[in-house]
Amino acid sequence: MQAILEAVRSGQVAAIVIYKLDRLTRSVLDLNRIVELLGKHSVALVSMQESLDATTPTGRLMLNLLASVSQWEREVIGQRTKEVMSYLKEQKQEYCWPVYGYDNVDGRLYENEHEQAVIERIKGLRENGNPYRTIAAQLNDEGVPTKRGGSWHNTTVRSVLLRA
Repeated sequence: MQAILEAVRSGQVAAIVIYKLDRLTRSVLDLNRIVELLGKHSVALVSMQESLDATTPTGRLMLNLLASVSQWEREVIGQRTKEVMSYLKEQKQEYCWPVYGYDNVDGRLYENEHEQAVIERIKGLRENGNPYRTIAAQLNDEGVPTKRGGSWHNTTVRSVLLRA
C-alpha cells in the first residue's frame, strides 16, 4: 500500500482499482486520508463491487458510509473473538496454541507448574522495573525454554504477561 501511495505522490498513477472497498481499508480515518491524497493528485478510485465516484459529494458520502459499516464490522468481530477466547480460557478449554503456562491435554488446558513459576518470576521482575528486553535476556542466559523451545524476546515476555 505504501508503494502505491508513493506512486500516487510521484504522479505515476491515474487510477487505483480495487475489488471491494473493505479490501482497501476498514478504517474511516484511513479511507479519508487515502481519498484526500488521491484527490490532491487527481487519481481516481474505482471499486469493482461498489459503483462509487469518490470525486462527487454523494460518492464520498456513500464511500464513508460503507467504510463506517466495514469499520464497525471489524470492531464487532474483534470484540466477539475476544469474548469467546476469554470464555474458553475461563472454562480451561483450548482456544489457541497452548500458551505459556498451560498444556493442552485432550482439548482442555491444564496449568504447567514449571511454566507458572516462570510467569510469577517474570511478573516479579517486571514489577521491579525490569524492561522486557532485560527479562528476556536473563531467561535466555539461564536456559529457560519458551513454550516452543525457542529464544525469549521482549515481545515474547510481553505476550506471556498479557495472557497471564
